[in-house]
Amino acid sequence: AGHSPAPCRHRRTLSDKHKPRCARGAVAMDGLAEPLSGNKYGKHLNRSDVARLPTSKSERGCTDVLCCVVFLVFWAAMGFVAFSAVGRAGGVNGYERVVYGVQYDGSVCGRDADVADKPFIYWPDAVHYPRLQVCVAACPTAADAGSTTLTVPPNGGHVFTTYATETAFHYCIPVPGSVQNSNVLSELDNSAFAHVISDLGRSWPVLLGCAFIALAAGFAYLLLLRHTAGVLVWLVIFAIMGGLAGAGYMSWSHAKGMADGAAGKDVQMWVGIGLWVADAIFVCIICGLRRSIVVAVAVLKEATKAVRDMKQMLVIPPVKFLVILAFFAYWTSVAVYMVASTEGAGTLTYNLTTASNGTISVPTSAMEWSRDDAEIFALHFFSLLWAVAFLIALGDLILSHAVAQWYFKPFRDGVKTLDAPVSTAVGVTLRYHLGTAAFGSCVLALVSFVKWVMQYAHKKLHGKRGDTGPLKLALCLCMCCVACFEKVVKFLNRQVYVQTSLFGTSFCTSAKNSFSLVARNAGRVASLSAISGIFLMLGTLLVMAVTSVSAYLLTTHFYSGPDGVSSPVAPTVVACVIGYVVGAVFTQVFDVAISTVLHCFIADVDAHSEEGGVAHSEYASPELVRVCAKKD
Repeated sequence: AGHSPAPCRHRRTLSDKHKPRCARGAVAMDGLAEPLSGNKYGKHLNRSDVARLPTSKSERGCTDVLCCVVFLVFWAAMGFVAFSAVGRAGGVNGYERVVYGVQYDGSVCGRDADVADKPFIYWPDAVHYPRLQVCVAACPTAADAGSTTLTVPPNGGHVFTTYATETAFHYCIPVPGSVQNSNVLSELDNSAFAHVISDLGRSWPVLLGCAFIALAAGFAYLLLLRHTAGVLVWLVIFAIMGGLAGAGYMSWSHAKGMADGAAGKDVQMWVGIGLWVADAIFVCIICGLRRSIVVAVAVLKEATKAVRDMKQMLVIPPVKFLVILAFFAYWTSVAVYMVASTEGAGTLTYNLTTASNGTISVPTSAMEWSRDDAEIFALHFFSLLWAVAFLIALGDLILSHAVAQWYFKPFRDGVKTLDAPVSTAVGVTLRYHLGTAAFGSCVLALVSFVKWVMQYAHKKLHGKRGDTGPLKLALCLCMCCVACFEKVVKFLNRQVYVQTSLFGTSFCTSAKNSFSLVARNAGRVASLSAISGIFLMLGTLLVMAVTSVSAYLLTTHFYSGPDGVSSPVAPTVVACVIGYVVGAVFTQVFDVAISTVLHCFIADVDAHSEEGGVAHSEYASPELVRVCAKKD
């Protein structure tokens, strides 16, 4: 069983008990006769087609070239927008205006000559003059409150009494609970800005350590999944059954214990009955899909073996994450320049009383977005969505091509040995399929952009006077529909990228084939998607939990006391985000591997199908073949 079997010229079904059985790969499997919807020429796959999968470089061509050209032209245009924003903002000085803060007279704190020794921005009276900002050498502390003054302008201006603040980067933030605090934070639009920034600045070693803890937790989960996937699946299924039944009983018994005519008694009883009905439906679904669930578990285990044999795959998501992080840094810098280019568009003048009871007018600048600025920034935001989706698409194409190489590699002594599968996948993807990645990512980015526009419109409706209830309801329904459609697009894109990696077809052809595959194998795909979704969610939650608990314990142990953090909440929340990102990185590898193994397995079965509804697999592992060979 450990060696690659020779092709079986005379295969037998499982019912042919008195005839010799073929090698491992020739085991017949009932119920797996659905074809893969054909190869790139629209015909059924045969054994020679499968033997060449994934399609070699000599048989591939560049796919969706026009989309690749559009993608390049778009980014050339966005480069011009970025260059223009830098020029309009005044280069580095414009960037510094946003990062370091600007005094009421336009001087950049800590940068311009007249305020070079005053790097902090301070609001003398945020209650009455919220836009009056002054550069100071140091932020006033609790000891300075009420005992020191500040004159604005310095020569013969208004005298302000200082109040207690905390330093957060280049900003003097009023202490929480003060009257000044709410006004300043409303200007900054961040309620816990001071504490969050200062706590994160002190506890950065904890966050760095938690990143490594998250990586270790991710590897541990993959190892756990490899050995206990089947047990965990059925435990989750029985837990759901028991949970629904138990919740129904609790609701029913609570209703029976209520007095006759008590408010809510009928509702409680119907809730219990509804939960029992849902449990019965769930049991029926599980019974109907039990064969598909068993196959899904076997495919899931097969995916863990692919990740085990190609550990280089785990390098792709971190590299992709770093590239996305670098792009986000670039995108943020350009966004800052865009904001800086609009600085001073609006002016508000304050009339201040001087020390000699005179009056002095102090103009202050404020940001105002023009229509053109808003449209350009919307385009800039769309570029972020497209770029992130494009990088994710490249990662999916690379991973699926590597897994396809692994699946169609014959066993040698019980293992599959490949020469640089990930490097080969990177080369094939970058050379032939950039256009497909651009096409799929553009579709997803457009849907995501519509979703974000709706969310922005919904936020703007809050606080509006008048009867906006029907409009809000309609918008919420539209947002729900768009969010569901976005998930469908993400799912189909994943299947398209697998098809492209296998056959080298364009986006539209791959979309047609993948849609046909999902339709023909609906039960198997649905059960596998549900099971893999549960495990991906559990894996992400596990990594998040381990990381956040570790951050809390480390922060409270090493950074408690007067010189420590004010609260472990901020480091714990950031560590939780780190855990989510790392967990998503690991589970994404696993998710792509599951989808690819399923496509490869169906292609394998399709190519080795026999008349009469009997199918075979030539490349699947002994465990997967044994599971699929069982009859109900």
